[in-house]
Amino acid sequence: MRTVGTSMAAPPGLRKLKIMSRPVIASSTVLTATLIFGAGCNNTVPESCTESVAPECDLTDDACVAAYSDHVACIRGSEASVPSLEIVSPATVLSQLSDESPSVSVSDRCLATLGLEYIDVEAPRSEPRVPAAIYSFDERKVLVVDPNDSREVLRMIALAHIDEGVGGIVDLISEADTFDAQLALRARLFGEALFVGDVAWWKMEPMSNTELRDLVERDIYFGDEIADLLWWARYQPAGWWPLVSYFDFYGAQYVLDRWVDGTFSPESSELEALDSRQVVLGQLQETVVVDFAEMPSIEGYETVWTDSLGPLATHTHFTRADPPPEDTVAVDRERLAMLADISRGDRLTCLYDAENDAVAASWEIAIEDVEALPYPLEYEGLGVVKHTIRDERVFVVGAEDLTIRDRLFEKLM
Repeated sequence: MRTVGTSMAAPPGLRKLKIMSRPVIASSTVLTATLIFGAGCNNTVPESCTESVAPECDLTDDACVAAYSDHVACIRGSEASVPSLEIVSPATVLSQLSDESPSVSVSDRCLATLGLEYIDVEAPRSEPRVPAAIYSFDERKVLVVDPNDSREVLRMIALAHIDEGVGGIVDLISEADTFDAQLALRARLFGEALFVGDVAWWKMEPMSNTELRDLVERDIYFGDEIADLLWWARYQPAGWWPLVSYFDFYGAQYVLDRWVDGTFSPESSELEALDSRQVVLGQLQETVVVDFAEMPSIEGYETVWTDSLGPLATHTHFTRADPPPEDTVAVDRERLAMLADISRGDRLTCLYDAENDAVAASWEIAIEDVEALPYPLEYEGLGVVKHTIRDERVFVVGAEDLTIRDRLFEKLM
């Protein structure tokens, strides 16, 4: 069961969107779907929707569900079908989420050698917090636990509209050719649902487009959730998974900022070229083509995964390598933005020895100016990895067998 909700205590339902594979580039025919506010609408809604307000009605009534859907469609400026919606018990949702327990793969183990544990396999797992509403991608249905939480319901209805508009969010994300591109697409699309749902929730009375813009600038804010993301980045035992879920709020901020300044566009070229640098910085960036060093071979090991992880993973790695002393995460947000600005790409190579069931990883990170990196790069917090800096590149090596790590590092040198 592929589901999504936005309960941040225990982000549910996204593990089937694990974005760890190496799929092919998405086709342009899928990407031409209108996503938000209609082509060229920028930061306005259709005049016919200025009277539309957040519904107050009983979601067990089909007419109420239609009213919710129509209001969201007005905010997006795009027609959509009324999604199927069902009121369910917490037990029903938990039974679905329990089918999504994470398992440790070879790629997870490679990430762990670099301080990016995908899940915390050692920590005791608490009972998941039941979200007020989730969206089932398999059933194309909004499942509502708490009908009184209209904000979450509106967010999930917005996600249902987007899922319909792009012909399937799961398929679209899985077709992106790198982890970084998949993460950016996910944040952009899920972030759109968060933003649209929140605007729909706040629009409680008729208002002009000018009044709506003022409301968005005054009341729509995702800084607290972004701060949570950056806290998780510091906390190595928490693993890597929470960051993937929380990055959706960077996507929401990306949509918000571009909508407010009138530069948001649903054109397919934005999605085709999107990477997480752009999501972090809030605007489109020039694509940079980088040639990476040849990966040395290690006897008994074969390459099973190569990918680009992007600046979020890089920031997390550098932060855990040298935990910052600041009590506030405001500096971390500046660091991540600076890293995204000077990042020129990265390549992770995961090696696997099937006979001994052992993994090793090499990570090459290209930077425009290494001296401008806002991290010490002393690696006092990640003693199990080795690193070196050469030709505006940071090379990082990790392995479960430290003798293999040392051999790999010597070859890279």
